[in-house]
Amino acid sequence: MSTVKEKLLQLRQQPGNDVCADCGAPDPEWTSITFSIFICIECSGVHRALGTHISKVRGVKLDTWSRDQLQCMEKGNVESNRHYAACVPPLFLPLRPESSTNVREPIIRAKYERCMFTTSPEAEGSRNRLLTGQLQGYLNKCGRGNQRWARRYCEVVDSTLTYKVDATDAELKGMIPLETALISCVVPSTNKQFAFSITAERRVYYFQASTSQEFFEWINILRCARARTLGWQGDLADTDRVRNCLALLDCKRLEGTLSKCGPNMRGWKQRYFVLQERLLLYFKAETDATAAGEVYLGKPSDGYQAQMCDIQGGRPGLVVTITTPDRTYALQATTVSEARAWETAIQHSIANLP
Repeated sequence: MSTVKEKLLQLRQQPGNDVCADCGAPDPEWTSITFSIFICIECSGVHRALGTHISKVRGVKLDTWSRDQLQCMEKGNVESNRHYAACVPPLFLPLRPESSTNVREPIIRAKYERCMFTTSPEAEGSRNRLLTGQLQGYLNKCGRGNQRWARRYCEVVDSTLTYKVDATDAELKGMIPLETALISCVVPSTNKQFAFSITAERRVYYFQASTSQEFFEWINILRCARARTLGWQGDLADTDRVRNCLALLDCKRLEGTLSKCGPNMRGWKQRYFVLQERLLLYFKAETDATAAGEVYLGKPSDGYQAQMCDIQGGRPGLVVTITTPDRTYALQATTVSEARAWETAIQHSIANLP
């Protein structure tokens, strides 16, 4: 007769249970017996933070199991997600195996603490409010020159994010157009929790929400607002339009230090590069708020191409060139793997993005 632990391992091998119920990571080693799900170690940390009154976490191999606890796991990931992930809007920020805790916590809390993706009328109302792409409230904002964080009243309306010192002030401190804005939850220059960035018109704006719920709301409001500037009219059934929006919204961001060659292909200077969607920005320093320059990455049919090649003055195997109708840019990495990663990412933007 199989032991309790053997039956648990058999349950984990069933389709759907062999990946994390929340982020999809393979071979989950942890569970929430409250929700009858198998989860990865990263998601298990968030479930523990929810508290045992919401989610009771146990290790598949590390903990002992009773028959009653095993019975709690019989529903499994697929059945649990039919309820807790029944209505996840495709434009909302996705949870992936590589997601940071900064992203993981807000999504998991929305899923289980607030049951935001269920079919209940309350959940539907909450989702629809975010899909409008309009929101107002306070966020912390990092100053461009002094790197100091200050509370600002922010509002997203008509595809624009505005901010001012207080809600009662008549004077705006700034406006960020969202038509071409790049929204990112990856903020390597700060260790602040629930921080995100918006890149627009060569400038990077840094914001921070106060709670995981606020972070979840602001990020998804901004994604939906940006989707509307890309032609989405609010209909999630318009799958072609949604797919085109997601190709840009979920395009992986790549950043790091490279050496850049001048227009005459002589002299190398270190710059901090950020690639997102069809825009390659470069900064004199990682902490700079304003880019020193940008390279728009058009389509191959318009004369754009990225490739690794050796050039005079460059180190063999480390140079990536970007050909545009106007000029050729040469970027030099420190390792071959790094150069290949940049070549692949840039060429993907050129060849595959809408």
